[in-house]
Amino acid sequence: MALIEELDDDFVPDIVNELESFGKVETCEVVVADPVAYPSLIPQERVRVFVRFANYQAAMQALVNLDGRTYAGKQIAGHLYDDIRASLGDFLPSETSEPPLPLRCLI
Repeated sequence: MALIEELDDDFVPDIVNELESFGKVETCEVVVADPVAYPSLIPQERVRVFVRFANYQAAMQALVNLDGRTYAGKQIAGHLYDDIRASLGDFLPSETSEPPLPLRCLI
């Protein structure tokens, strides 16, 4: 969704402001994957934005409306993300199969 050099003080507030049109945003976290640990990720896949909505419906509405959309010239890949992994601080790609449905939405 973004490149590391595009991250600034306004990045998260701008995202939260836009996403609140889908429902209450509880948290928004930006995680940058280490290119050495995850060499298969292209640069725009290294910056990951995790948003926790107050309810599943808001997360689904955001996912449906944002997945595939272009933002700042880059295509957004939205996914639901395992809330347990997120609560443990596990925000990076996994070698395992797809996680179960959570209340977080990876944008």
